Amino acid sequence: MKIRHLILLLIGVGMLFAVFTPAAADDGEQLYQTHCSGCHGMDGQGFRRLYPTLHGSPYFDQKLMQLPCIIQNGLTGTIRLQNGTYNQTMPGNRSLNAEQIALLLRYTSRFSTSGPAEVTTITPEQVEYQLKQCARNTK
Repeated sequence: MKIRHLILLLIGVGMLFAVFTPAAADDGEQLYQTHCSGCHGMDGQGFRRLYPTLHGSPYFDQKLMQLPCIIQNGLTGTIRLQNGTYNQTMPGNRSLNAEQIALLLRYTSRFSTSGPAEVTTITPEQVEYQLKQCARNTK
């Protein structure tokens, strides 16, 4: 009987740990597949001349701290990248919180011009700060 109780206790603790553990690295990929892949492609390859590829995007290297605002508020107007000019509206996603945006950026930064070795270590706190800054600038 004691072994059975111990096993049940360990299973219960494991379930609690899984619920309260910060999101795993795979969560960034899942967020990307759910919220971004419809336009940017399953592997960030983009979609013809409508939606830009994320591979080699200068945004990860040059505009990383603007990306939280772009993800949350969207982007309109013409953007010029090394592989062409795009003028499709990127819808914002206000349902994503700072932790989710940080996970998403850590996952998508593997597409950067610096390559996979330069995956960003942006934190939820940095994302939150940037979101507050862009909210302040849009008032």
